[in-house]
Amino acid sequence: MRNKPLTKEELEAEWDKLPKDWCSIYKWHLEGEAKPQDRTSKHRYAKWIAPWIVDSFDKIQLETKGVREEDFNTEDHRGQIDEEQINEYENKEDIKAGKAAFPFNEERFSRALYNSGNNRVLGKMLGYEVPFQASGAANADKHADIDLLCQTSDAILCVETKNARDNHAILKAILQAYVDASFAAMRHDQFVNDFGLLSGLPFTPAILIGKRAESQFKELTGKTQLRDLVSKLNERLEGLGAGKFRYFLVRNTDSELEDCLRIQLRVNRDHRVVFKTGFTPCIEEWRITR
Repeated sequence: MRNKPLTKEELEAEWDKLPKDWCSIYKWHLEGEAKPQDRTSKHRYAKWIAPWIVDSFDKIQLETKGVREEDFNTEDHRGQIDEEQINEYENKEDIKAGKAAFPFNEERFSRALYNSGNNRVLGKMLGYEVPFQASGAANADKHADIDLLCQTSDAILCVETKNARDNHAILKAILQAYVDASFAAMRHDQFVNDFGLLSGLPFTPAILIGKRAESQFKELTGKTQLRDLVSKLNERLEGLGAGKFRYFLVRNTDSELEDCLRIQLRVNRDHRVVFKTGFTPCIEEWRITR
């Protein structure tokens, strides 16, 4: 099974065969690889893929088949985490008792943000892993979830989180956030009803990354193919009544993040991921300058 880097010509041959819909593009990888990797998250490939997307932009479809019509606020999302995720660690008893840190990843960090209830920058936490895939629909993994749904004074943020400590290409996160905000805008009334939202706020794609990956945001300044792509996506979002892309940075250090998560046992026996006492997630909005 091949896992060595593709040449530009080999990647372009894959692109030519790829279905031209946004979900297929951001999930683009080949089955059968020893370690399947999404093409849009690798720097080597993203710099080639972005201009191909721009060139084919008007031909790329937003596939809505299999997207649910209702029940976006699911009752089983209580901020809990599967106990199995804790039991894989040797010091599981100390983790369960809150005596040891629960190892960091972006999913757990997002869950802790949700359980915090509110963030000074991201606003009120409304939901996490908000599903789009309709129950029983074919291609069960076709449509992904919104990592975090938040309400600020001027927007409903559909937040796509990248690992706060990695430096993968941001292209995949941009494409997924675009799809999430588009679907939410198309299901506007049901989202408002399910989450009790203020109906006048636009659904807005947002990217949350760590400071190690800040250089990714800098690629959106100046004349770049990535910036051209985001401009086109923003125009499409405006047509749906959605907001333009917004970008957020986690400023905490790696050592702070490594030790920030704890497990809290609730009365109902749920294990919830929370931030340890004294830890504050330092999040700020990153604004594009020319």
